[in-house]
Amino acid sequence: MLHPRRIIGQIEVIVSNSISEAGNKTMKYEYLFPQKPYSYDDVIRILEKAAPEFNSRPHGQLYDLSPDDVLAGKMHDRHLFRKKK
Repeated sequence: MLHPRRIIGQIEVIVSNSISEAGNKTMKYEYLFPQKPYSYDDVIRILEKAAPEFNSRPHGQLYDLSPDDVLAGKMHDRHLFRKKK
C-alpha cells in the first residue's frame, strides 16, 4: 500500500509550473474577467493588448525589472535592496 507523503513545492520538487500559473492568473483576473469576453475573438483582442502591457511592467521577482527588460539582457542591480550602512 502506498502512503501519501507531503512534499514542499519549489524545495523538494525540481520542476514547477507555479510561475507560469501566476502569469495566467494575472491575465485572467486583471484583464479577461473584468472585460467579460463573449467570444474567442474577444479573448484574442484583449490578450493582444494585455500581453505587451503585462510584459513591460516591473516585477518584484525580477528585482523590479520587467520581463521585456530581462529578455533584452538587462541585468538587475544586486545591491538595490541591500541595507545602507
